[in-house]
Amino acid sequence: MTDPVFSQLRIRVVEPILARISTPARRLDSPAAVNLVLGTCAQETGFNFIGQYPAGPAVSPWQIEPVTHDKVRARLKEEHPDLDGALDALLVPGIDPHAQLAWNLAYAAAFCRLLYWLEPRPLPAANDLAGLAAYWKDFYNTRLGKGTVDEFQRNYRLHIGEPT
Repeated sequence: MTDPVFSQLRIRVVEPILARISTPARRLDSPAAVNLVLGTCAQETGFNFIGQYPAGPAVSPWQIEPVTHDKVRARLKEEHPDLDGALDALLVPGIDPHAQLAWNLAYAAAFCRLLYWLEPRPLPAANDLAGLAAYWKDFYNTRLGKGTVDEFQRNYRLHIGEPT
């Protein structure tokens, strides 16, 4: 059964924001991308925390570390200024972007998607939960992270259901 919070997150945040940062030449809102962003949230926090629990530098329901944020933004600014500008357009002016990761769901979801988009490997199929989990492990959690592919799949099913 799908957690109603994740249904709302999909419909009200992830799908419209990924569509907004897409262009005709660069679709960032594929069903696989939506499932990966939702699955990342399910795995990282279950949409229960906006700061790393019990302590740590990561913020947002997607657990984005400030260092990672700054590296990705610098890379986007240099290599893809249009996408960097799309992220800027989601920010509330005059407030630190690191702080906004905690409460600006549009910004954090778009950032999560662009972090994945910078990786060279194509996304797995939208309904390939094992593939989505492996992609998360390789590019988001990394081999050094404590999360596992099995854990991602369990959390996806718990909060979202089976991918379609």
